[in-house]
Amino acid sequence: MFSNFRIVLDHPSHRYVIDYKCFSHSMYNYTTFWLEEDQGVLYVGAREAIFALNMNDITDKSMKMMDCYNYIRFLQRFNATHLFTCGTNSFKPHYAYIEIEKFTLSDVHSGRKICPYNPTVGYTGVIIDNKIYAATLYGFQSGQANIKRFPEMRSFQMEEWFSYSPNEFVDSVLLRESVNSSVGDDDKIYFFFTEKLVREYEFNGKPEVSWVARICKSDKGGVKILQRKWTSFLKTRLVCSIPEYGFHFNILKNMYVLNQEHWQDAVFYGVFVSQWQNVEISAVCQYTSADIRKAFEGLYKEDQRSPKRWSRYIHRVPEPRPGSCITDEFRKAGFKISYDLPDRVLDFVRKHPLMDEEVKPVGGRPLFTKKQVNYTKIVVDTVTALDGEQYNVMFIGTDNGWIHKLVNSGASTHIVEEIRLYKDLQPVESLVLARTQGTLFIGSQSGVTQLPVSNCHVYKNCWDCVLARDPYCGWDRSVCQDIRTQKNRTSLIQDIANGNKGCLDSNPNVINRRVPDGSDIYLQCNLSSNTATARWEFGGSKILSGGGPHYWLVETSLVVMKAHSPDSGVYICYAQENGISYAVTSYEISVS
Repeated sequence: MFSNFRIVLDHPSHRYVIDYKCFSHSMYNYTTFWLEEDQGVLYVGAREAIFALNMNDITDKSMKMMDCYNYIRFLQRFNATHLFTCGTNSFKPHYAYIEIEKFTLSDVHSGRKICPYNPTVGYTGVIIDNKIYAATLYGFQSGQANIKRFPEMRSFQMEEWFSYSPNEFVDSVLLRESVNSSVGDDDKIYFFFTEKLVREYEFNGKPEVSWVARICKSDKGGVKILQRKWTSFLKTRLVCSIPEYGFHFNILKNMYVLNQEHWQDAVFYGVFVSQWQNVEISAVCQYTSADIRKAFEGLYKEDQRSPKRWSRYIHRVPEPRPGSCITDEFRKAGFKISYDLPDRVLDFVRKHPLMDEEVKPVGGRPLFTKKQVNYTKIVVDTVTALDGEQYNVMFIGTDNGWIHKLVNSGASTHIVEEIRLYKDLQPVESLVLARTQGTLFIGSQSGVTQLPVSNCHVYKNCWDCVLARDPYCGWDRSVCQDIRTQKNRTSLIQDIANGNKGCLDSNPNVINRRVPDGSDIYLQCNLSSNTATARWEFGGSKILSGGGPHYWLVETSLVVMKAHSPDSGVYICYAQENGISYAVTSYEISVS
């Protein structure tokens, strides 16, 4: 149940171990997380159980557990005394409230149209001011897409003339756009999902499309038109592509919002994969809240019922603007709530929920792409480095149980670490960041893993520490330290932008080895930087990178084939990166 482990951390050229903690029980499917840092609790929904874990140490045996119904799909705080949860309940979904103090269930009800029937179907929800905004598919087999506010039962359902098969809901995000608003705007909930289109000729022949939709928090529906439905539902395409190659990442897997508490500065990070089975490649695309707002404030599309189907609407748009939240301008015109909106406005938004302008990523292309990997989840931390600049550090889970740690520095993004979590390959299905504690919580079918965001101690010399360009880490002239724990930073060395300044020449310890004549010699060289390359010298002369009949290069290590007396001497491995070269390992070999 409770375990402390040492975990292997791999680079293409080396491996080392780091400490981590793991929690598991007799249950499976530890995939629904709710973290409360101020309370020091990580709530975990699994199959047939909900746990309350000590976030400081998930192996702490003071954890609480309750038996629950089938697969837990949603778990969030409802009010000061209760959590809200829902689960599949053998294809008869139920929801309930959890009394936090006693950690017991109360008020169990049917969750039809609120909770998903199927544990594998995409689902998302958010609780705002004691109301649940949930997006799910209802129906036993495929069903209809639905966004509902509960307990008021206001919902929006996709109209029949949408060319789609069931949507895969991915994430939902609240932006409190009423705060410091100059126009008296309303808060908005954004939903991210992938839609499987039926007709391939729509949207440039791409049968799967990723979307962002929004609704206004205070939307109460219409009186005659859109009665008990959303009057503010609009959606537009979310693009993640490499334009020069015409390559599109169609399927959104996860979305994380940074600076959510300051909606003007909010930045969205999405992980995407390609829908084409024969191309295994993932991408991270970055979007701003300003670009998303701009798309929703632009032109609409209309369904022309022609081979092209959806096209730009170029005619007059009724006033007040359809799909908008109620603002000060609306109120001055006598439209206090959505009930007051004219029929012509509601009829327009019912027929034109699709925006013409797509949301493109920052820079018009992915922030990062990676071949031969399928990303599943992402979280992003912000670290203030020694140069005073803030750097965004991405932690991304894969479908085979790895965590990739990436740093974005200016126009470049590089992988700092690649951490393998499990012996038996399984997807990373949940990923939560405890920012104040500096911890990641990772959920999978087998359990929960607690992992530190920084592993500075694995870098054994100055160049290893600096070349890693890890914003958490700095060299203090003896060891690599986590800069967040150091009160006096004046002696620390760090160079995130270039990774090639501050260190003196490296003088590694010499390893003496005596080998028998005619034997093969294996000389290991471990590089701590993920982007460094190795160069070997013997007796001051460079050994060619191609090796040859006498030398065999195995990644960064060197094999001397059938060594004889002339092969005695000093072999030095140098790490090369960012225009610098430093000695990593030195061997003095004696052949006799």
